Amino acid sequence: NNCQPATCGDGAVQEGERCDDGNDIDTDACLSTCAPATCGDGVIWDGEETCDDGNSNARDACTSSCDLAACGDGIQRNDITPEQDGFEECDDGNDELGDGCSDHCLREVCGNGRVDHGEACDDANQADNDACTSSCFIARCGDSIQRVDIAEGEAGFETCDDGNREQTDACLNNCLAAACGDQHVQVGVETCDDGNADVGDGCDAQCRAEVCGNNRVDAGEACDDGNRVDTDACTNACAVAVCGDGTVQVGVEACDDGNQVQTDACLNTCVVARCGDAVRRGDLVAGQAGYEACDDGNQTQTDACLNSCASARCGDAVVHAGVESCDDGNIDAGDGCSANCVNEATNCTQINDPNGYQVIIVPGRVVLGPNNTHAVRCRDEGGGRIRIYETSDFDCLRFAPVGVFAGRGPYSQSILAVTENRVRICNALGYANSNGASTGVNGSTEAVIDADMNGFTTAPPGVDWLWIDCWN
Repeated sequence: NNCQPATCGDGAVQEGERCDDGNDIDTDACLSTCAPATCGDGVIWDGEETCDDGNSNARDACTSSCDLAACGDGIQRNDITPEQDGFEECDDGNDELGDGCSDHCLREVCGNGRVDHGEACDDANQADNDACTSSCFIARCGDSIQRVDIAEGEAGFETCDDGNREQTDACLNNCLAAACGDQHVQVGVETCDDGNADVGDGCDAQCRAEVCGNNRVDAGEACDDGNRVDTDACTNACAVAVCGDGTVQVGVEACDDGNQVQTDACLNTCVVARCGDAVRRGDLVAGQAGYEACDDGNQTQTDACLNSCASARCGDAVVHAGVESCDDGNIDAGDGCSANCVNEATNCTQINDPNGYQVIIVPGRVVLGPNNTHAVRCRDEGGGRIRIYETSDFDCLRFAPVGVFAGRGPYSQSILAVTENRVRICNALGYANSNGASTGVNGSTEAVIDADMNGFTTAPPGVDWLWIDCWN
């Protein structure tokens, strides 16, 4: 209208112009090129844009909506490196923590070296057995991961970690390997654990129970055969079996009454008491089976104690040597042996056998005079004295064929000229005193009458009695 050529900026929108605001300001709604301002035109539109980098890359410092890139805008920048400010590893469009992308647009992952939300630690490595696990938890005893980054003796040191609270397995609750002496009984390995290495307190240094019967000789035991047989060489109290312990050791002891009383049913040698063992039982009274009035330990029947362990007495049918001159098993008088077991003197009429050539010393047992050739007779010498002689007056006295123990066979032994023979013959006839005359040595077999007049002992040829005198 002023007759000037039309130009951009003249305030009139001419052909080829989309706008013309009559100025050359580029930061308003119409550029100095008379084109409308738009995001991406490289010019920051005041009041409308905070940036405009003239490109369509939405992931640089200026977004495709011409806003300055910022963490939380939902667009992850890719135009800068991690060392530069504003670098983003992620951008989830919010500032919430714990959703995988932090409020600083960094990925929330364990191992990134940052302690993100929900992490107790992050040491930027994948080592699972240091102070921070690969799941970003602080290592602790009981997490099933054994730490290897600290030395023994340092706080937190672990020799194991089984992740449980069992105190009786191979790994204790303090993450130390179970061992004898830790006061915890390891099942299947230990039978006890008293926390020390002492022996004799019930649990040994290898954590084995010290009990009798475990087949080990523990402190305080003399033996341990591992069985509950109380009658073998090792008792159930783990003591060596000995006589007097109250238990009969099979094959070794016949009895064991556990006392030191020698006069009861079991001797102190653990042998069953018996008549003839030289120990008189004191635990029984007369009339009870096994009662002993005496026990001299011998088999001599003619001493003060009989072989039945009854005290010798007049009337027991056994001549008590040195005490009795006879014992016919009764206490009747007038039968040749008095009520006091003293021989009742026998006269020649009683002694001489009616056959005329024998004398009877003990009826049916001791008879002298073998036959009528060597007849033996008794004659009265006067003064209560009798003589037993062979009628030839020079031959020796001999046993009759029936001899001692009638029925054993013919005996023709001569009577040896020893004191025992004349004393025993005279005593048997009821006489206390005796003497006699003897022959010289001859070749006949000799005999010595036993003290009980129940037998004889043969002797080699020697001196014989010619005659024997008896008197009281």
